[in-house]
Amino acid sequence: MMIKQSKTQLISLINNADIKVFALVGAWGTGKTHLWNEIRKESQNPIVEGARYVSLFGLKDINQLKLKVVQSALPIGGESSALTEILTKTWQHSREALKKVHEGFSALDELTLVAVPVALRNRFVVVDDIERKHASLSVDEVLGFVDEYSQNFGTRFLLILNADQFSLSADTELWTTFREKVVEEELRFTPTPEEAFDIAVPDLTSPYRKMARTAVEACGITNIRIIRKAYRHVVRLLGETGDMPLAIQARTVPSIVLISAIANKAIKNGPTLEYVAGYNRGDGEFIKHYIEQKSDVSKESGEESTPAAWKVLLSKLGINSSGEFEELVVAFVRDGSHDANAVEAIIQGYQHNMNRLEARNLADVFFERFNWAVTDSDTDLVSDAVKLITRVADLDPYTVTALGKQIVDLPDGVKLEKELIDGWLAYFETIPDKTEFTISPYKRPLHPRIKSAIDNMRDVETHSMTVVDAIKVLIENDSWGYREEAAMKAATIDDFEKAMRTLKGRDFKLFVLKSLDILEQGQNYEKHFGQAGLNFLEACRRIARAEKENRFGRLLRALFAESNVPPLLAEDETEAKP
Repeated sequence: MMIKQSKTQLISLINNADIKVFALVGAWGTGKTHLWNEIRKESQNPIVEGARYVSLFGLKDINQLKLKVVQSALPIGGESSALTEILTKTWQHSREALKKVHEGFSALDELTLVAVPVALRNRFVVVDDIERKHASLSVDEVLGFVDEYSQNFGTRFLLILNADQFSLSADTELWTTFREKVVEEELRFTPTPEEAFDIAVPDLTSPYRKMARTAVEACGITNIRIIRKAYRHVVRLLGETGDMPLAIQARTVPSIVLISAIANKAIKNGPTLEYVAGYNRGDGEFIKHYIEQKSDVSKESGEESTPAAWKVLLSKLGINSSGEFEELVVAFVRDGSHDANAVEAIIQGYQHNMNRLEARNLADVFFERFNWAVTDSDTDLVSDAVKLITRVADLDPYTVTALGKQIVDLPDGVKLEKELIDGWLAYFETIPDKTEFTISPYKRPLHPRIKSAIDNMRDVETHSMTVVDAIKVLIENDSWGYREEAAMKAATIDDFEKAMRTLKGRDFKLFVLKSLDILEQGQNYEKHFGQAGLNFLEACRRIARAEKENRFGRLLRALFAESNVPPLLAEDETEAKP
């Protein structure tokens, strides 16, 4: 039931004095307490204005509950009231009488026996968080309290109940009996995701609000706390300005909302984080893995999510494929690691390459139409394919490969596919820096001609990289790739000697120190760089023997003497000590 309807019906129940006990029932975090607070804030009804509110969260026994009731009745800030005076007078007159009955009465016993009836007689009471009571406070005590005061003291009760928790409670049967015999009316509260979002993010000027609201609706999230958390993730990852183009918002916001919701278990039988991070990037291995190894949650619930259902959800969100951005968001929600620079680089890449983003969106539309618009004519699909061929330079090689596989099935498809591949290869030849074309970690297929061109490029660039180039990359990035590994493995003793005799100043210093580090950590580097460390050692020995009498040789011998590797030269080869 929508909030407006629920609000109207709840007010009607409150105004009906014949109904003593009624309940507002809904899922956890959907705004049931918020609805009551809104009614109380707006109402001028003396019944609502004088209502007592009691939360059972953490209460351990019935006396704590009754004490909470009295506390809710007392005025704030020490102000006097008629109720305070009645409580005081009644308690003073009753203390002695109670002591005569039994000396064991405590102050709390006296309070609960005397003050609670005064505080609740003919009053309206809201009891919240019933399912969050302490385990030592039994359900039958709570229910007995409600029944007693509704029957004997004219008290009316609104019970705010979490429907999800009842099915998990050990007292399910007792709750069911109580709801059947004591609760006279039960109002089911089921706000829409849009209504829950408006409660969670009320400011209409909040950045990314429209896109985030649409994503929340697609995910079907009604838990206000989880919506707030997802929205905070959006703002933290994308920034607080919210002025980025809508195309980029559409590419990023739905992914953040979905991943945040999955991490907080807000989507029943939803996709895994791994599925979202690898969506349409791989060869289907993640689907196979999921089918073979169902999660424990799915087994216990007796329900099985399927990749088809997951694809429906991602389609509703407008997520056609994932990328590096989704990987970063998954890492963020898992361990809180926020690589702001990496996220910013991706966003800037989207902004600087709007043509690429638009072209990829067109490709996604083509995929969707080709696969699902089965009644559309092939002529229309051919027309769309021709448009994509004209924009092939804005597409990555994996998307081009996927397009080619579908285009080839259209009329004149072989010709169109060839034009597509030829166009991309012609563009590829014009790119001065081809280092962005690395091997896909998800084993995405490439058209044979495209794969051959990229492999040839890697071979050429690998052979053109020198040991000096590779060491420079290691120093600047503290990491390396395929090209650097190949260059280091190929580096000979002559290459190291030539580099040390050619380099000058700071370049020489950093080259020698980094090469010595590789030698010192031979066990860590050998599997990546082969014999590079030992070749550096032999090059240093050559120089040390040839340059015995100058500073070059003395420098190398001193460096090795201070290191944790064997001496540079055998003792009989070194110059005699003075």
